[in-house]
Amino acid sequence: MSRMTLVGLITNEGVECPALRTTEGQLYTLAYSGEPEIQMGDLVRVTGVPAQVSICMQGPTLQVESLQILYRPGGATLTSSGKTGIYPIPGLPVDFSRAALVSKVSDVKLYILKCHPPKLSISVQGFYSSTGWSFPHLKKRMYFVEPSDGIYDFFCLALPPIGEADYMYTPFSFTQTENMPMSLKGVRIYSQTKTPFKKMLDDSKAAVVPPDSSPPDFNDWQGKQFIRSGQANPGGDVVFEDTLINQGIRYRVLGPNDFGDMLFDAGRITIHLDEKDIVIAVSWG
Repeated sequence: MSRMTLVGLITNEGVECPALRTTEGQLYTLAYSGEPEIQMGDLVRVTGVPAQVSICMQGPTLQVESLQILYRPGGATLTSSGKTGIYPIPGLPVDFSRAALVSKVSDVKLYILKCHPPKLSISVQGFYSSTGWSFPHLKKRMYFVEPSDGIYDFFCLALPPIGEADYMYTPFSFTQTENMPMSLKGVRIYSQTKTPFKKMLDDSKAAVVPPDSSPPDFNDWQGKQFIRSGQANPGGDVVFEDTLINQGIRYRVLGPNDFGDMLFDAGRITIHLDEKDIVIAVSWG
């Protein structure tokens, strides 16, 4: 039986066993020993295996191996820095002070957004050292004097897992929009690797793109071929990654063999592709 990890809220929907409503809206009952003690409204992360037989009278049922209370209404929250965000549902505090450098940045693309003033869109791909990481983002180095070479430093950070995780390289991708200094010639992005990833604005892969004011209809994307940034357009029914980049939409792309982070992020869309880069589904999270 395959092990599962779920994040969700404890609800009063259970008859004989505690009920968990996941951030995707699915209902599970928990075959659970009761340590630590949980209560309705707790946000928890549970790991276990599907139960073949149980007394819960509702299914599916998860035989719980480990459980963590991530957030309890009215109790201590995960935040210590005062910053808030989506974790994993809108308005829930996030402790961004826990953010750490990702394992590796493997690719960076730069785009100038033609607006007034112009903005810089930075698309980053890389790898975590394990499952369970979330909220990848760039943090710009603070400058009292602008760098003389025009290369600005960023740190690629994410929230590390809480509790158990599988130690395997897990890919991530995201796009972040920044104000563009007039003197900018390139970026240098730091991760846990010894050498930072350097990308120059005049690189042949850099692109200048106009903003797109009309939001994409994600429901219309299913069944169309996803054209990644820099790929040639083969014609036919296609959708473009550049559409997301132009509008500063936070997103990730998952192929049939890709692993995503374990937490739901309601401010991000996830594009699911088959082996031929055909869009299977587009979901929030």
